[in-house]
Amino acid sequence: MHKYVWILCAVGLLAPACARTVNVEQQKTALMDADKAWAQTTTDIEKMMSYFAPDASLSPQGMPIAEGHDAIKQAISGMMATPGFALAWEATKADVGASGSRSTPRRSARRSARSRRR
Repeated sequence: MHKYVWILCAVGLLAPACARTVNVEQQKTALMDADKAWAQTTTDIEKMMSYFAPDASLSPQGMPIAEGHDAIKQAISGMMATPGFALAWEATKADVGASGSRSTPRRSARRSARSRRR
């Protein structure tokens, strides 16, 4: 019985050493670079859509949630068709977990459109 306790203790102590190690700074840089490249696609719907996962969702302010590539493309195309529409953002910081399993950029965004006068 004591033999099994020692084996479990050894496994418990060695398991963290087997965990995947990630260069957090390298991951942050890669995330910032990818977000910067994505921010350059705001006038090309096809390039912009290449950054969305097939099962992604988009929640534009004042509009219903768009789920999936087709719905997101339709929502973005509709926004782009608005006279004077402009979209811009800049990632200001990237947060990456020590395991590399979670990464999130923080952005400063600007969106504008000309209003239609009647």
